[in-house]
Amino acid sequence: MRVLPMFLLLGCSEYSYTSPAERPGVGSDEEAPVADGTGTTDTATPTDTSVPAEDETPPPPAEDEEDSWLPDWWPTDWTSTDTGSDFDPWNFEIPVDPDMPTATAAIYVNDSSNLYTYDLSTDTVHYVGTFYEQTTGGACTWMVDIAIDNQGHLYGTCGNELVQINPNNGTFVHALMLDQEYVGLTFLSNGKLVLAGNGELRLWDPTTNAATVLNDGTNYVTSGDLVGLPDGKLYWTVTGGDDLVRLDANNGNTTWVGATSSNWGNEIWGVAWAEGQLFGFTSSGQVLQISSTNAHVTLRATQSTSFYGAAANPVTW
Repeated sequence: MRVLPMFLLLGCSEYSYTSPAERPGVGSDEEAPVADGTGTTDTATPTDTSVPAEDETPPPPAEDEEDSWLPDWWPTDWTSTDTGSDFDPWNFEIPVDPDMPTATAAIYVNDSSNLYTYDLSTDTVHYVGTFYEQTTGGACTWMVDIAIDNQGHLYGTCGNELVQINPNNGTFVHALMLDQEYVGLTFLSNGKLVLAGNGELRLWDPTTNAATVLNDGTNYVTSGDLVGLPDGKLYWTVTGGDDLVRLDANNGNTTWVGATSSNWGNEIWGVAWAEGQLFGFTSSGQVLQISSTNAHVTLRATQSTSFYGAAANPVTW
C-alpha cells in the first residue's frame, strides 16, 4: 500500500463505476492482463466477474424500515447513507459475511483495481478478478491494501472504506466507513488487527471491539506495509528508504532491522510472510525476498504488475 497526500482520500461514494462490457474479461473478448514474470499476458480464462442482474439488487429501504433489507450479520447501527462521520475509531465492530468464501492461497497481492495470487514455487502472478461491489457493480479503483484474518476472511481498504473481498473473484461487500485512509493493515496471530494510518499504528481487539494506539509514529512512519508473524511480532516498512522495523505488538516496542536499500525508494508497498520468509512487492513490479535479520534484499522476479498491497494467509502457516 502507498502513502498518499490527504487530498486523494476516497470513500465508497466515490467508487468509479465501469459497466460489465467495458471491463477486461467481462462481456467482451478482451481478458484482464496477468503478469507471468516476462511481461507477457497469461491467456487463461479468469474467474467469472460478471455483475449480478439488476433484479438481484436489494430494494431501497422504506422510510419506516430503514435497515430492513440488510443481512442479519450486518451491524445494526449501519445505514446505506453512512458517510463514516459517526465512525468511532476507538470502538467499532468489523462485520463478517458468513457466505463469503475464505482464502486458500498462501499469498494474495493487488494493484489498484485487481486481485491476484502469487505462486512462490514458480514466481508467477495469477489474476483472480477485478474489484467491484457485489450488488451494484461499482468498481473500486483504489484498493490500497489487503489483509487476511485467522479464519481466512480477506479484507481490503478501498480509499477510506474497509471491505470484505471474495478471494475467488475479487468482488467485495462493504464492511465499514473508516475515519481516514489506512495505508496498511494486517492481522496478528491472536486475531487482532493492526491499522497503519496518519503516522500512528492502531491495534483493534475483536473480543472487545476496542482500538488503542500501538505506536504513535514518533520514531517511524509507514512507507508501505506491515505483516504479522506467527510469533506475534510485526515487520513494518517505514520512510527513509523502506527501512525494515520489527515491532512487538504486546507493547509497541520497535527494533530497527536495517535498510532494504535505496534501490527501492519507498516503493515496497506490499509485505507478506510465507514459508518462513519475508517478501516485499514494489510499485514497480519487483518481488523481493527480505532478510528478517538484517533487511538484506534479494530480487526474485520482476512482474508487469504495479503492486499496491500484499497479504499473507495465516491459515496456511
